[in-house]
Amino acid sequence: MKWKAEDEWGNQDNYYYDIGDYEKAIESFDRVLELDPKNAKAWHKKANALNYLGKYKEAVKCYDRALKLDPIYIGNWNNKGIALHNLDRYEEAIECYQRALELDPKYVKTWNNKGIALSDSGKYQEAIECYDRALELDPKLETTWNNKGIVLSYLGKYQEAIGCYDRALELDPKNAKAWYNKGNDLSCLERCDEAIDCYDRVLELDRNDPITLNNKGSALDRLGKHEEAIYCFDRALELDAKFALAWCNKGIALRKLSKYKEAIECYDRALGLEPRNVSAWQNKAFVWEALGEHEKALECRK
Repeated sequence: MKWKAEDEWGNQDNYYYDIGDYEKAIESFDRVLELDPKNAKAWHKKANALNYLGKYKEAVKCYDRALKLDPIYIGNWNNKGIALHNLDRYEEAIECYQRALELDPKYVKTWNNKGIALSDSGKYQEAIECYDRALELDPKLETTWNNKGIVLSYLGKYQEAIGCYDRALELDPKNAKAWYNKGNDLSCLERCDEAIDCYDRVLELDRNDPITLNNKGSALDRLGKHEEAIYCFDRALELDAKFALAWCNKGIALRKLSKYKEAIECYDRALGLEPRNVSAWQNKAFVWEALGEHEKALECRK
């Protein structure tokens, strides 16, 4: 997940920065820094602009320049952590977040950010502890409730995760990510009807979301509603013809309807996109078995 730096210094009368024209903003900051290389705020703003543009390595260098001039400004440590995180340098990001928290243990955003980095590092219990610290400070952070739910889901604690998504949705009923994640965890609990309701809420907010359409299709398929499932997979594939999982899932639904030729065509489409897709090979083998083509089934299983 790529995300943005948080600007804590506010408006420095830089028009381009304020309107989001970050290339021109960087040119403006460069002119400031030519005149005043020790302007820590300009280094910070330039770093933020680079972060917004996805130029994370350059952003880190600018945050380092800012930190040499002002090592106790929390925003530099927090935002440097974000840039490092976006470079998948999680341990370094966590160190930056820790430096920010040493300066201010009540800096809520950094507790959340540290939790994300720990989660992406696979340190789920530590991530939960960070989210809990953030929520102690501000229980109305719907993003943090959602993030905590995601980690609980990784740990297989689906019911607890759903409780977190519900808290997020109490705060923001239009939080599509929370509806989507809740749907996924309900599906894991085989509560497919409820999962479909959640996916429908996501689709009310964005009817052209192929991933949600695919997941809704899978839930419908598990309920035996194969035709409705195929409709969802087709919608997903209209939006993203290279969505291998949707091709595979459509094949599974077609197989259950004994439409074997069409199922094989779907598996072949999936395998054309992902030649090592184990699920597609296995399901294609099941179809050949159903057709009595045992040698072809064996070829799929090699």
